[in-house]
Amino acid sequence: MPTLDLISPDDALRHAILEQLTAPNAWQVIEAPSLVAALEAWKSRTPEAIFLDDGALDQHAPQLVKAIHARTPPALLFLLGESPSTVDEKFVSERFPKPLRLGYLLTRLHFYRQPHHHERNAVYVLGAWTFTPRARRLLAKDGGKSLCLTAKESSLLEYLCQAKQAVPRDELLAAVWGYDGRIDTHTLETHIYLLRRNIPEGHDLFLVENGRYRINPAWLTN
Repeated sequence: MPTLDLISPDDALRHAILEQLTAPNAWQVIEAPSLVAALEAWKSRTPEAIFLDDGALDQHAPQLVKAIHARTPPALLFLLGESPSTVDEKFVSERFPKPLRLGYLLTRLHFYRQPHHHERNAVYVLGAWTFTPRARRLLAKDGGKSLCLTAKESSLLEYLCQAKQAVPRDELLAAVWGYDGRIDTHTLETHIYLLRRNIPEGHDLFLVENGRYRINPAWLTN
């Protein structure tokens, strides 16, 4: 069972997340009310994943970065909040906006538990492009054009790249957006349309088969 260090000065928030994440076969959660308390605990162990309320960030951010790299592969870092932080974004696996939607958190953490995410710097080859999910970037293999992706575009493309088979629409919505009643029914289709439009020759990048979505195998060259 993977371990998640939950760091927040908000007792109610920690309790709510703890209730959701300690279901059978979910996560082993270790709480800390502050970054200082977590760093003290890390003297005797290294964290596998860290969920950090940005309200707990302080001058100890450099020690946090050291803790992330103290294990192989490096610890995953999830930040709650959108305010500027003292942690370089390249060390942040994903940010979650406030107020936190627990259902969305659960689906994203499930996504990160998949074996693919143990390889922090994974790169996919898509036709004439290389896709680096962590950098949210597509780079032409000839070293030319580079395309920046939004967080949702990158997550969608990554999920389909590592899928072993065509993925149902509902599964994609849950994995990338969470179960959210505010999502427009055309959200998924809009993102696929934009990716097809923005990637040169991307009109056949995605295949839709009986309501299921996949990357065209002709694009997956490794």
